[in-house]
Amino acid sequence: MLGLLVGYVWSLVADPAVYTVTGGTALLGEQAAVAQFGVTVDYVWLAAIAAMGWGAAVGWWSDRIGWTYLVFLIFGASVAALVSWRFGLALGPAEPMSVIAGAANSDEIPLRITIDSYGALLVWPVAALFGSIAATLLLARARPD
Repeated sequence: MLGLLVGYVWSLVADPAVYTVTGGTALLGEQAAVAQFGVTVDYVWLAAIAAMGWGAAVGWWSDRIGWTYLVFLIFGASVAALVSWRFGLALGPAEPMSVIAGAANSDEIPLRITIDSYGALLVWPVAALFGSIAATLLLARARPD
């Protein structure tokens, strides 16, 4: 569920690079690389916030189970990473090559939102683990000895 929410928000927040159609040719401006990198950055910060919150919640409520909840935490975060990425991709702009053929001069066609490095997907399990550690430390301080 959290993966779907992050994918949806990512599809709204991400601002991909755009092709400009000129004389039947689609051209990317100089800002395209920066804009495309920004799409990945948007995914990373959304994933980090969501995963840290989820990790903290799981860590707070699972403290009596022991370390085995970490398997659930890492697996769930990894699934959420894949779901958010694919769902955001599905909700984002269409493949530009399918739109360019019917585009008129001066039309701007956005690139698909996607992450440029699969390493960005690792933000989910790592951030969830950090959130869980933070919750465990806070819980340990809150308990009387």
